[in-house]
Amino acid sequence: MEFTKCWVLPLGHNNPSQHYRLGQSGWKDAQQQRSWECWSTAAEHEPGSAQGDKEADGILSWISSGVASRSTAGIVPLYWALVRPHLESSAQFWAPRCRKDTGVLECVQRRAMELVKGLVNKSCEEQLRELALLSLENRRLRTDLIALFTHLKKQAVARVALVENIPEGINYSDSAPSHLSLFQGWMNLLNMAEKSVDIVSSQWDLNHSHPSACQNDLLDFQRVLHKLQFAFHKSESMLSWLIGIAMHMTQLSLDEYLDKYKGQRLFEKLLELASRNIEIKLVSDKLPVESKVLNDLKTKGEERNLYLCAVVFVMDHWLFAGAEVLYMNMSAYNEGRLQSSFWIVDKQHVYIGSASLDWRSLGQMKELGVIVYNCSCLVLDLQRIFALYSSLRYKNKIPPSWSKRLYGVYDTQNKLTLQLNETKSEAFVSNSPKLFCPKDRVLDIEAIYSVIDDAKQFVYIAVMDYLPIVIDTNAKRYWPYLDGKIREALVLRSIKVRLLISFSRDTDPLTFNFVSSLKAICTEVPSCSLKVKFFDLEEESACFLKEQRNTSLPKLNRNKYMVTDGAAYIGNFDWVGNAFTQNAGAGLVINQADTGNSTSIIKQLKAVFERDWYSHYAKSLQPTKIPNCFNHKLNKGTSNKTAISNVN
Repeated sequence: MEFTKCWVLPLGHNNPSQHYRLGQSGWKDAQQQRSWECWSTAAEHEPGSAQGDKEADGILSWISSGVASRSTAGIVPLYWALVRPHLESSAQFWAPRCRKDTGVLECVQRRAMELVKGLVNKSCEEQLRELALLSLENRRLRTDLIALFTHLKKQAVARVALVENIPEGINYSDSAPSHLSLFQGWMNLLNMAEKSVDIVSSQWDLNHSHPSACQNDLLDFQRVLHKLQFAFHKSESMLSWLIGIAMHMTQLSLDEYLDKYKGQRLFEKLLELASRNIEIKLVSDKLPVESKVLNDLKTKGEERNLYLCAVVFVMDHWLFAGAEVLYMNMSAYNEGRLQSSFWIVDKQHVYIGSASLDWRSLGQMKELGVIVYNCSCLVLDLQRIFALYSSLRYKNKIPPSWSKRLYGVYDTQNKLTLQLNETKSEAFVSNSPKLFCPKDRVLDIEAIYSVIDDAKQFVYIAVMDYLPIVIDTNAKRYWPYLDGKIREALVLRSIKVRLLISFSRDTDPLTFNFVSSLKAICTEVPSCSLKVKFFDLEEESACFLKEQRNTSLPKLNRNKYMVTDGAAYIGNFDWVGNAFTQNAGAGLVINQADTGNSTSIIKQLKAVFERDWYSHYAKSLQPTKIPNCFNHKLNKGTSNKTAISNVN
């Protein structure tokens, strides 16, 4: 969508001495100004690229017919002064992502090279080198270089913080570590946003359409409470008792209402940012029509901005049409799903973790993630994963080759060195599946391997599901990569391994087979140390039917991380074969030496694991500790009987 009533080009508008020119005329006087100054969300073709090609090609024709000289000294100055500004403006400011758009611009540059004698038989790279030029593809790296320069210039102190969502009613000891809430961490990021917010999420249900129903419940509750207070003469001493009666009479779950209210606040904050012309991009494997959150962020933002564009004729900033929803058709690539969950704010701050943009992640689900502040270099690498997703929007096949702009910046051999919380650290990001990994990009499975290989003393793993199999259409097959790596660490390197798996009514019975098999290899090996616990937030009531429960949703631990004595991995996947082979996800690896710094992210994550491990919610892998209802579930089938009999 283009808005034709926005007249001010926002390039250098804060610097009165900065002027942009195309030949002899300033950009504000150019005939193409209206087209260039407005933002386009066209999925396939950038009109600015076509306009730049047309203008540059016309000037090149004039040079070809009006200038007799074909020497480098005669052609190159004219090219630099007259042709190159059009190409660079299209390449840098429009930043065309389609190969077709970039191709037409490169075509003009190649035509210019043909005017110079002696370059015809040379390769494109040699021609560029001869004329001291860069390809347009490389010029698009300008934004990345600016981000790096800004980071070095500001010398901002990078810091990392753990964020958790602990459901109401989950109690730890008074001395147990606690961290910033997930909701407050997300709100802090949105409050810091000044230019852009990029979000990738597997779920989009903030329940912002349902609080009206909750409001009705709350009004019913207030009316009943008022009548009770009137009947008991507004006795203050009986207030808590009356509130309990009113909640019972209206069947209102206050926790559920507050959880949905958090989702509503998050939605309203995103809508507010869109109305302030902060660029919001949302990646999802759902179409906007399939998600009310996505559809409302897109359409309500458009309604607000259309109104602004109708009443305001002069503006000094870009005008965006609400949030831009980038749809990834995952089913067309490999029948997988989008499980990535990360945020990028102003290309400086990032969140990555287990929580998706879902009101349950702010309520009944126990989630964990990290927020890294003021680290443009690390964000740059994660931004390339976001750009990869963006390049696949509304497409049904993977391109034959990836653009260089999507290549990984850091990997296991070339990690980013930085200070995090005043501790010397190394970091890199990973991606999955292999189908989505361009050159130099680390796979999630490779990132996990590197963390386990670097461990010297212990490996602590906390996941919702542990199931090393791949389920195909008609069969199941063993997926040995993570399971085998744990066995190698246990037997060959004598690493202490602790495995904390979530327990719920949906836990696959085969999980018990695999963890029992892991325990079996340590039976006769004194140096082999493996312990497995199941984390049950419902305290052995997870198999109850919904109607039998006091709350409408069960509490569930959805952590997805690993910590060792020297590194941490925070990802988007449970340790299930299908997740790594088919689904899209990302991960963050942070290496830190043990310096005794209490703010070290390694120490904090280790303390969180030990808090959960030694809590009364963690049950050891013993038949007597398995809930009776789950025993009943396992005993339903012959294969399941075998599974339970193997638990030692």
